[in-house]
Amino acid sequence: MKLVVPTVTATKLSDYEEQTELVASASNFVHIDLSEPAFNGADQLISYQEAYLEPVLTSSVHLMYQDPISAVEHFLSLSEPPKMIILQVESDSESLLAAIKLIHDSPSLLGLAILQSSHTADYSALLSMADQALIFSGSLGKHGGVADLSLTTKIDELKKIKTGIEVAWDGGINRSNIEELSKAGVDVFYVGGAIHSAHNPAEEVRLLQSLAENG
Repeated sequence: MKLVVPTVTATKLSDYEEQTELVASASNFVHIDLSEPAFNGADQLISYQEAYLEPVLTSSVHLMYQDPISAVEHFLSLSEPPKMIILQVESDSESLLAAIKLIHDSPSLLGLAILQSSHTADYSALLSMADQALIFSGSLGKHGGVADLSLTTKIDELKKIKTGIEVAWDGGINRSNIEELSKAGVDVFYVGGAIHSAHNPAEEVRLLQSLAENG
């Protein structure tokens, strides 16, 4: 099954509210990006304490933090935790392993994201624990990244590490490349700029979903 999911990436709470409202008008799903400069110089987005989860949407949260444990504890303490919590394999190893254990012991699914410059073989033991592997091709903490299609080589590598793992892509997805990404084996498409800049975001989601399914 192919799935297009709009993203929310906000530096201010007012932007977060506006983006969440737009996404809720266009989809039943939302992917929330949260980042801080301590993780590879990422842009500072709103804090995880500010990032409320809209109850009408099925949520995933992507934590681009060097030390993600406090944020994971926060989201798991909510009355309705996110469906999936995605961590970076490049995060601090001690905090990352503790966070993975918390997620495995919770109702939430575990996602693990890998940066452009990282090699899947270096993180195979971690990636084998994940329900979803996210290939990140964007700019940390920003909308409007460029899809580096050379990274599609990681798809087969991930599926060899864990048979049946769901593969996601974040960064630069649009009408011109989503079919190619789908044919290469991407299952979930986290889309920011192409949806938020569209004249009709709901129609853009439907079009991208159709193109992904055609792929």
